Amino acid sequence: MALRNRNGNIMVKLLISLISVSVISTALLNLQQSAVDNQGSGEISAITSVRAKSALDEICYHLKLAGYGNTTTQIGVEVARGERSDTLVVRHNDLEIVFFVDDASGQLCEISNGTIKKVADGAESLRLVRSQNDLADVHLTLVDTGERGPSSIVSRSYSTTVRLKDQL
Repeated sequence: MALRNRNGNIMVKLLISLISVSVISTALLNLQQSAVDNQGSGEISAITSVRAKSALDEICYHLKLAGYGNTTTQIGVEVARGERSDTLVVRHNDLEIVFFVDDASGQLCEISNGTIKKVADGAESLRLVRSQNDLADVHLTLVDTGERGPSSIVSRSYSTTVRLKDQL
């Protein structure tokens, strides 16, 4: 037979080489696939961060103005404590803006002038906590399921501090 050397083991060496190459190539393909998966989760994290920053900026904008320009004697900021999330009522310039998390749709919503506006998707909770006399912390938790379903749920909390006119 032509595939045999003096010891008769060329076929065995060829089979071992073929198995080694297949194991190495499988490992490399798995490594590449995990790198692609991680890149996607990085995109999701970036999008979630942008949504959270935008939502917190909008809430803080109204909180900073709370109490200014009101012709009535109503309190500038009211907080209704909920089990999972707070409802914030902010009044300034004779406007009343309400921020709340809609548990059914998972959206952070704003009601202003009788119009409901979606501020952010994937909202889990919104909390306002007074930290000092004129400071309050706003905490927002967003949840992302991504495209991979419930097994890849990522929950991230974002917070910022805002200086208030003495309204809480």
